[in-house]
Amino acid sequence: MLTKVQEIKEQVQSFLTRQFLFEFDEREITPSTDLFLSGIIDSFGSVELVTFIETKFKIKLSDEDFLSGSLKSLNSIVKLIEEKTINVS
Repeated sequence: MLTKVQEIKEQVQSFLTRQFLFEFDEREITPSTDLFLSGIIDSFGSVELVTFIETKFKIKLSDEDFLSGSLKSLNSIVKLIEEKTINVS
């Protein structure tokens, strides 16, 4: 049985790989890879990512969430969603 955090990670990872047409591997693109610096996500992609997160997890992202680097990698995105959903309950 998956934990809530594992479920979040799988859902976000599935969205990212499907939407931005890449695969995570353990050599070049890992869950901690900066998706913006690596060129996987650009400014238009960030809008798609935010829309997905807010819709799927029913949370509202703040300016601080954008500025803090919380959306830069799979790991940081999962942590942000976890903090806004699981830890609030």
